[in-house]
Amino acid sequence: MKAASLIRYGEGPFELRTSFIRLCAWLQGKNVVILDSDPIECARALASSETKGSFIETIFAIPAWRPLYSIESEDGPRWKELADSCSKVLRGLRWKDALAGLMDNAIQKLALEIAHEPTRSVDSEAISRLALRTLYELLFDTAISPADETLFYQSSIEWRKEIAVKGQGDADIKSQFTQRLLSIVSISKYRAGLQECSDPLIWLSVFGQPFMISPQINVSDIMVATFAFLRKEPQYYQLAREKALSSDLKYLNAIIMESIRLQHPFPILERELTRDLQLKDRLMKAGTQIFIPLDQFKQDASFNPNAWLDDAVPHPYQNLVFGAGKRMCLGKMLASHLMVEMLRALLVHVPEAQIQPARQHRFSGRNNDGKQGLAESGYQLRKFLGALWRSYKMGRQTKSQR
Repeated sequence: MKAASLIRYGEGPFELRTSFIRLCAWLQGKNVVILDSDPIECARALASSETKGSFIETIFAIPAWRPLYSIESEDGPRWKELADSCSKVLRGLRWKDALAGLMDNAIQKLALEIAHEPTRSVDSEAISRLALRTLYELLFDTAISPADETLFYQSSIEWRKEIAVKGQGDADIKSQFTQRLLSIVSISKYRAGLQECSDPLIWLSVFGQPFMISPQINVSDIMVATFAFLRKEPQYYQLAREKALSSDLKYLNAIIMESIRLQHPFPILERELTRDLQLKDRLMKAGTQIFIPLDQFKQDASFNPNAWLDDAVPHPYQNLVFGAGKRMCLGKMLASHLMVEMLRALLVHVPEAQIQPARQHRFSGRNNDGKQGLAESGYQLRKFLGALWRSYKMGRQTKSQR
């Protein structure tokens, strides 16, 4: 069942994933364009449409996120209500004043705990919990309880597993998370939103997906990449520590952006064009599905944070890292600051040998956990065959409507 892994990660001499995408498109009766170079044109393509379409997000991500809704995955009126609700919450947060102190205190406390335990490290789980702890306190103005933190972390693993097409998530743990979050929101300052939303689950999902689950997944993925790149070139690691000690957040942000450019937590971005789009010498008609495989993007593979520091010349990937247009990451400023403050505090307070975000890092958006086995390949194969069947049914439905 090695083919299932090749579809998932686009590996091997024969690009099976591209062929799979084109087969799904043929079954659905849609045109497909795959863009894997020129980040500026890719950003234009992303900005040209607010519709994800009927492929990866619809077939894989939306079912994986159940019982929650994901702002990243939904389309149409549901996406708009999710986005509007999330923007409302973000506008009410005073995160610029509080985030740095919360993150610094959390990492100092963790550093004290592991100071006399040389075998203990800041691993993937610790990174996820730090992100969760900080965002929870920003939202609810109180520290998360140890029991809730453990439940919310375990839930992120179950969602991570299913979103990355690595196995079936535990529905019971997901349900426990959703019910617990409901009880927290219903007695918080956000309780009125449960009555105001057309679907209370939309309001609950605004807290569950972009603030609780996705940051645990994405921040740990990005920290794995960041420290891997820094350790490949020791001069960058030493410079990063010097910049952290001097609180040069601009340079630390450049490190984060360069890490995301080279190893984005989302392997593929997609849009369905709702109007014709001219990209250089190519005209793409409305209805075309665009895919941007960020894990196979044709780009300079060298790690160079300095390229992000020229204010006079914007980096060509500036509008690709967090997306562009109406579907760009709504919390990109908050997410950027959270990761920069985490990187700063880790470099300042934790010994280098004990910063190990890749340790226990599993079920990521990339094939970097070394856990691919028969059961996982079998699960992927079933999901991909199901995607072909669903694409076939979509195509039949489209033909009948015509």
